[in-house]
Amino acid sequence: MLDRATIEAALMRMLYPLVSFLIDHGVTESHFSHVARKVFVKAGAEKISQENRSAAGKQRDPTASAVAVLTGVPRKKIDELLYDSSESVADDEWYRHRCAKVLSQWWGTAEYLDDKGTPITIRLTGDAPSFEALAQMSGKDIYFKYILDELKSAGSVIELEDGTLQVQEKIFRRSGYSEETLQSIADTYYNLGATIREAKLSDNKSVYQEEVFTLRAKPEQAAVLLRQIRESTGKFLSKEKDRLDQNSLAEDAGEAVRIGVGAYVFKDDEMAQSKFFARPAEGEDKKVSNE
Repeated sequence: MLDRATIEAALMRMLYPLVSFLIDHGVTESHFSHVARKVFVKAGAEKISQENRSAAGKQRDPTASAVAVLTGVPRKKIDELLYDSSESVADDEWYRHRCAKVLSQWWGTAEYLDDKGTPITIRLTGDAPSFEALAQMSGKDIYFKYILDELKSAGSVIELEDGTLQVQEKIFRRSGYSEETLQSIADTYYNLGATIREAKLSDNKSVYQEEVFTLRAKPEQAAVLLRQIRESTGKFLSKEKDRLDQNSLAEDAGEAVRIGVGAYVFKDDEMAQSKFFARPAEGEDKKVSNE
């Protein structure tokens, strides 16, 4: 059985690109943890249902206790997460990004509004109305200037020539991703992850996943190699798209099957090679946990 250190190292590498994207999108750790727990419960329930169908030959809903044993999620939380009809996380205060809370308070607190209900320009420090006092309404555990730096970086707040601060946005947006882009990224993650699971961990021969790479590319040649690979891969995908288009003849949408082929060309960035996310070297001694 794999030791804890090996599992955690692999998970960190798998999650790093996703978490980095979520941070850019303003998703907090608490929000992600809630969604991850919901996915654990629903994936566990689906796995139990599949096993029940294989064993009994008929559909049988999994029990909350069975899902709790498989996933480690407390039993009392199972029904709440499994049968939640909403696919989005409730807009509870603790899920929200600290910057989003500050903006909400700026737009919704009387002493930070003028007679028309418009947010006023405020000074940086001192008693309310000031940014320091505003930020501390959400807690004093984070130095208020770090929150301001993030809001200014996102364009949510600007500093005027006299040093006062003016709010520009009502909603905190750390990135400019559109809903369409977000959905496209989600589809790509799902397609690749599901394919890897089936190709590497099962006998499903209808899917395929493989990759080739080198660990010894010369930095000065990397750009040329990447361009050549992109060009050849683009030509390959264009031919496969023609093949799929020519064979997409199912008249009944209910009987149609979604199939496709994807490609990715990669180059490790500095973060992926850091001490936190580096792939363990072959033959490297692992520290075994005594827990």
